Amino acid sequence: MNVRLLAAGLVGAACGAVAVLALSGPSTTASGEVGAATTAEPEPTTTPAPTTAPDPRLDEDEDDVLLVWASSGLPDRAAARLASVPDILEVTTVAGHELELLAPVRAAIATDGRLGDGWVVPIDVLAIDPRSYSSVVPDGAAADLATLAPGSAALGETSAMLRGVGIGDVIELTSGLVEVAMIVPDRAVAGAELVVHHDDAERLGVVVDRFLLVAHDGDRREVQRAIDRALGLAAPVRFRTPAETTWLRHGDAVLPLAMVKDRFGEFAYRPGQGISITIDPAWEAAHLVEAAVPILGDVRCHRDLVPILDAALSALERDGLAHLVTLEQFAGCHVARRIGPDQALSRHSWGIAVDLNVDDNPRGSFSTQDPRLVETMREHGFGWGGAWLVPDPAHYELVAATPTASGPEPREPSG
Repeated sequence: MNVRLLAAGLVGAACGAVAVLALSGPSTTASGEVGAATTAEPEPTTTPAPTTAPDPRLDEDEDDVLLVWASSGLPDRAAARLASVPDILEVTTVAGHELELLAPVRAAIATDGRLGDGWVVPIDVLAIDPRSYSSVVPDGAAADLATLAPGSAALGETSAMLRGVGIGDVIELTSGLVEVAMIVPDRAVAGAELVVHHDDAERLGVVVDRFLLVAHDGDRREVQRAIDRALGLAAPVRFRTPAETTWLRHGDAVLPLAMVKDRFGEFAYRPGQGISITIDPAWEAAHLVEAAVPILGDVRCHRDLVPILDAALSALERDGLAHLVTLEQFAGCHVARRIGPDQALSRHSWGIAVDLNVDDNPRGSFSTQDPRLVETMREHGFGWGGAWLVPDPAHYELVAATPTASGPEPREPSG
């Protein structure tokens, strides 16, 4: 069978409503993004529910492309370690990092589409080997991606829309320049904003191998066991197929950054002390609100999150479950910061996540969250950090690509 045909399950809608109780990225922390490794729960032995409807062209047993990643990151020469694993047809290694964009941007503080005076825009960048990567993406994008050359870049369709760019335009990062060579479907580049040739990875600062994509023609369970042995990691290794996750990439439990920006807006920021950042005040004024919601009282969140959070908390009250949320253990919604030093921005920076019952649900450890709370939040579009490889059981982050619940307009804060 042609290896490209094995990846038919990658084709589908760019994004859809996501119902998640699992998945995350390597070294996942407070917001499901890539960060420093901590302790992790054992890999579940059962396959979780899909995070999106399987592609109709995908047979029930079609699991011949595997996403492979681990909470500790990949070992050196990970792809080479799989060379002797039977039934593997192709392996590609993908590096990734959140870089800083200078131009083109549409921030209110930009001049002629370019930022200055220390302001930058976060941008999600992957680095690929065009030959092997193009072997495990849909045929419609494979031919283009196979031609990606050093110095050039591929943009996902959402990213191109956000940038307002076309083929031949130049993307300016704080670490260097690349020229847009192609615009491809979001799923073909795992939702990334910018994809570059692996020869440019060191120059640009995309040096951490994040995940593998593996095409095989063997029994899935046996292939997974063999991969696990070959990688030799102490941390759990997680495997996903196109039927089980929308985004075949690290951090697949949460929306890729391009989708976050498309729905909630893109901002410029300045690095601050430690992990803190300063966000463009014009963006904050346009997108953040203070409002009163059930149970929690006054919150400061993204204006689009407030009615959804209101609906979820109202449902808890209606069902007599308000006691499942302890007000004194609410750790906030909007917090402008990175996940950790030299790590990606937290999704709290957008105000699209809430931390509930934090004292009783320590990050990287056990959960005491009531399953009824988790399920109610899930029904309203929130993913739960307690099911990540590095669990963050107090964390609930909006992961639905489109609203899954309606609610009242934000109420004025009390007091």
